[in-house]
Amino acid sequence: MREQILQDIKESIIAISMELLHAGKDWFTQLSYEKWALLEIQDLILQNPEASPWDIVEEFINLMDRYSLVPHPNNHIFCVAHDTAWSVLVELMGEEPLH
Repeated sequence: MREQILQDIKESIIAISMELLHAGKDWFTQLSYEKWALLEIQDLILQNPEASPWDIVEEFINLMDRYSLVPHPNNHIFCVAHDTAWSVLVELMGEEPLH
């Protein structure tokens, strides 16, 4: 499961990178935040090989949820990261692709 989710995340990062080449300003920002979240999740999974990807993603979701509630001009990134992590969690459940 760990290797499959890492592969799915890698494919999503590549897909987003390709979309970024043609994205308008607003969509570019959204995609950049999604890519950042996926890179963070990927790094966390790689840095913690003994931990379940499920637990890592759940912890990331909770962290992004807390960050998104802090008043800050750029807290939208944490809302996007939260939603992106949820899509990873759905992938872990085997319901639909990441992107």
